[in-house]
Amino acid sequence: MKAVLVVLCACVVMLGSPVFGQDKDAADAKRAEKAMQVAKAWFESLMRGETAVTTSLSAVPFAWDRVKVIESLGELESMYEAVVAEKGKRAIKPTAVKVATDEKKADGAKPVDRIVVHVMIGDEAIAVCVRPGDAYKVVGFSD
Repeated sequence: MKAVLVVLCACVVMLGSPVFGQDKDAADAKRAEKAMQVAKAWFESLMRGETAVTTSLSAVPFAWDRVKVIESLGELESMYEAVVAEKGKRAIKPTAVKVATDEKKADGAKPVDRIVVHVMIGDEAIAVCVRPGDAYKVVGFSD
């Protein structure tokens, strides 16, 4: 009984310790870094007109600029191709890429197991929604 009480007390002390949450903080930072890398690669490949690469970094269902939900990768690639055909290949590079804080998520929405990344071009931002997992994939955007 005394041993159980000692173990319980040790657990309570650990839970209150600042070191206890460090593993979660490190995991969150790793998830954020991966999400930012994928969002940046997605944006840059689209700007270069590399629609096959952009599609490979995406997953469906895909939320297209709060206007449409795309259900197939074929349709998504066609949408990317239409953007490139309309706007051309562009040499636009992000000035910053950062994970949105809760206060900055659009309309107070908090996607479940999604990471919202702001790809900044000057003072303009494109919100890119990334689904974490074995392979991080872009599942929507809004500009």
